[in-house]
Amino acid sequence: MPEASLNLKLDIEAFKKNVQTKLVSKKDIAFSLKQLYELISSGTNLYTALDIAIDLQDKPILKELYQQIKKDIEMGKPLHVAFAKKPLPAILSNMLYAAETSENLENVFKTVGDFLENMDNYKSKVVSKAVYPSIVTLFSILAVFISVNYVIPRIEDVLKSFNAKLPFITIFLMYFAKAVVFLIYASPILFLVFIFKEKIFSKEKIDSFYLKIPILGNLTTYLELSKFLYAMSLMLGSNSSIGISIRVSIQTVENTFIKQKLSLIEQDIEKGLSFHQALLKTGLFKRSVLSVVKNGEYTGDLKQALKTSYKIYEQLLDKTINLFVSSLEPMATLIVGALVSLVV
Repeated sequence: MPEASLNLKLDIEAFKKNVQTKLVSKKDIAFSLKQLYELISSGTNLYTALDIAIDLQDKPILKELYQQIKKDIEMGKPLHVAFAKKPLPAILSNMLYAAETSENLENVFKTVGDFLENMDNYKSKVVSKAVYPSIVTLFSILAVFISVNYVIPRIEDVLKSFNAKLPFITIFLMYFAKAVVFLIYASPILFLVFIFKEKIFSKEKIDSFYLKIPILGNLTTYLELSKFLYAMSLMLGSNSSIGISIRVSIQTVENTFIKQKLSLIEQDIEKGLSFHQALLKTGLFKRSVLSVVKNGEYTGDLKQALKTSYKIYEQLLDKTINLFVSSLEPMATLIVGALVSLVV
């Protein structure tokens, strides 16, 4: 029993730590890395910079992380090994490995910090711009629900007292209200399905489905490919090999369907294909991007070509975000108008 109790306690602690790790945002990590950059570039040695960084952390998981990093460095572990910990991205460890002998080691912290901050900003932009239309639509549905459940039943009683038939719209709204009530009662089950969806359906199928949703699918694709191309340019800029650059850059991609497609690039290069040909084979990249990468390979400046390609996807991402928001607002207005007209 004591052993079972100890195992349960360890499992609970591991679960809590895993949850805390997931709650640390990219922006939190980016901010802490930029703090290290500022401290080291101002002349502070690494040990003192880590001590200050530990004191500056608000989140316990980050404080614990930097304490462990400092301990590992004091034990003689290489810098890239000490920083190879979650929730820090793999690209940081690999760039530190490539830069350990250089004099501008602190620039790696700034570069990776900028990368994480940039990626987080796009997600925040989509969420923030979608909030207003979503709230308007939600409150409109809520208003209709209240009207149907508390106002229409009284009207129904009055009409029945006169032996009058209920209008079709009224009947429709009543059934709509019952459906909403059913969904409310079923919400705990739906919530559990959402939480454990990856155990019910494979993550690859779920991610593949997301990519088929109009506008949202494009948003996901552009965001993931821009992360991959940006990471590739950073890795090649740190003098990493093409193989290592691909493997590390793939780890920045969250969509498993896209990640699986990208994982074939290195194999295709080993079979003799050029980088742009391997990208073409995935079926994910725009022709304009493939042309830029192809030109970069021929001129020997693939790093710059990848930066240009990233900017192309950055522009596509901005355009798609604006399209997404501009379509949400009129859609919310139409839903509100339709619901109000039905009630009235």
